[in-house]
Amino acid sequence: MPTRKVLFVTDRIGFNEPTSVPILSALAKGAGHGVALAVLDQGVQKAVAAVRSFEPDILAYSISSFNADKYFAINALLKPHSRALSVFGGAHPTFFPECIERQGVDAVCIGEGDHAFVQFLDTLGSEAVYGTPNFWLKRPDGAIVRNPVGRLEEDLDALPFPDRELLFQHSFLLRNLPIRLFFAGRGCPFNCTYCFNHQLHRLYRGKGRILRTKSVGYLLREVQDITQRLPTRFIRFQDDIFGLDQDWLAEFAERYPREVGIPFSCQTRPNVVTLEFCQRLRAAGCHSLALGLEAGSERIRREVLGRKMSDQQIASALRAAKSSGLRIKALNILGNPGETLEDIRKTLRMNQDGRVDFAEATICQPYPGTRLNQYCQEHGYLTGENTRWEPMFSSSILNLPEDFKQVLVVYQRMFQLLVVFPGLERFVPLLVSINKSALGRLLIDALYRITYGLHNQGRIFPAKVPFLVRLHAAYHVLFSRERT
Repeated sequence: MPTRKVLFVTDRIGFNEPTSVPILSALAKGAGHGVALAVLDQGVQKAVAAVRSFEPDILAYSISSFNADKYFAINALLKPHSRALSVFGGAHPTFFPECIERQGVDAVCIGEGDHAFVQFLDTLGSEAVYGTPNFWLKRPDGAIVRNPVGRLEEDLDALPFPDRELLFQHSFLLRNLPIRLFFAGRGCPFNCTYCFNHQLHRLYRGKGRILRTKSVGYLLREVQDITQRLPTRFIRFQDDIFGLDQDWLAEFAERYPREVGIPFSCQTRPNVVTLEFCQRLRAAGCHSLALGLEAGSERIRREVLGRKMSDQQIASALRAAKSSGLRIKALNILGNPGETLEDIRKTLRMNQDGRVDFAEATICQPYPGTRLNQYCQEHGYLTGENTRWEPMFSSSILNLPEDFKQVLVVYQRMFQLLVVFPGLERFVPLLVSINKSALGRLLIDALYRITYGLHNQGRIFPAKVPFLVRLHAAYHVLFSRERT
């Protein structure tokens, strides 16, 4: 079997580790293949030089809908400097595999590509490669081979630890920031309309359990592998739903303090939160809990977002977390279709009444392939083929009155300050007026970023960060394109 060389390509590395690259790198290395990473914001010429010197067989990209066009352009820039095949994976190819028809795209990987990616590398150059599950591939004559997805990997303990060193080599911030990110499992059993999970459930129906969790022992060894080698003062478990299995959570709460003992944060849904759940988390060493409140209007939650939970359930979850001594990070979505200014104020009041410690607000982005996108099309909030997709912290793309869009931006930028200082809400009309000028937008955005950095890190991820790392992190917060 010939050794293949894979060059993973990413636009940038911020606070959050890319989730797919480290595990695919570990699997490829374990199968005897070579890997490297190119980061575009470290210099285009440097990335081109990496392509030329490494001479990869594969240029590999993981993309979402809002950045898909950017990565297709990056591929067009790098591909002429190599004979490599270009392979795209991630959410966008999973739900829009037709992107293989684009110029310069040689293959797409649909769904979870762990072992399929290794099989693709092992068989590349032979006819067998065209039978790789999860892959759509172009033959030399342009014909497209479309393979179905294989079964989900149900035993996550069988996978290697992610190859985080590949990222650390390219990121001073990730290497030195003493706040580390881990996943306890994969999958989410719920079907919120703004998320792609309902599509994933359909794609993998009959092919394995959607929600899978690493054994407690495996997860703790993975954490120890990092914490024993790198300075670590706080752990972030980034699962959509953490600790849903109560027996697993009980074992985790008993072992984690003894075997790791580092404060951590995690995330779950309000309607699965009980006082016992919060007390177990607190006993384990949990400092903060992220809860998706999403909207203060029960009508919007149920009819638009598919969040079938009552105001009482959310209030109960907030009380349970607070009474257990947990800090609360609330996740909110503003500008949902059919939402009024009064609905936005309900969301604000829900955060205030729940004494939320950090209230993060995003602006509704009904990405293609989601049920929310279909809802927006059917109700006139999106017309035709909308190809301009934005990150969640950008302005609304919905067909809404322009004045209302301006109000949305100000509420989103000022949301945390409005929760902490309710009296500021009377200045919203003034801030909307200020935000209409370029200088005003710059000032309000700077205030938002500073508030985000200080309150999120100080209240939710409280870890002593070395001065130089803090400066580097401040630079990312102030100038990151993903929070514009």
